[in-house]
Amino acid sequence: MAMRHDEAFKFLFDLPTVCADLLRVAAPGLWPQLEPHSVHNLRVGDSVAADLTRRTGDALCRVDLQAAKLPDGRPAYLVVPVEFQSGDDQGMAERMGEYVSRQLDTLRRQGAIPADDTPPVLPVVVYDGAARWSAPGGRAARRARARIHLWRCRRS
Repeated sequence: MAMRHDEAFKFLFDLPTVCADLLRVAAPGLWPQLEPHSVHNLRVGDSVAADLTRRTGDALCRVDLQAAKLPDGRPAYLVVPVEFQSGDDQGMAERMGEYVSRQLDTLRRQGAIPADDTPPVLPVVVYDGAARWSAPGGRAARRARARIHLWRCRRS
């Protein structure tokens, strides 16, 4: 069931308009006029760590920040990994940290981001479970050196 759930959300989040709306909800006020053309879906695929373990993330977006420039003049951007959860995951903050690290390494190897660049990252979890989310957040998540933004979907 979880795989079918993931595939439905992946299909939906392939649309830049949906990704832009998600970002407005996840970080209100950060970009009130975020345009869908600023959101680019990056190929997620599998990532392989140095210990040869393989992981697959759910969605990964690059958001171009129109008004901002890096010190070298390149346009600034934000990387947004999105994970879809139908169940409560007590280790989600640590898992998101691992996904972020692996996905950035993969993007560097593919040349999608410069090898010497570490962009800002806004990890987002879209949760559609029946029970209330109880995994650590706030201080507990920061102790794990990762902070996630939870977007709760209501079932009708």
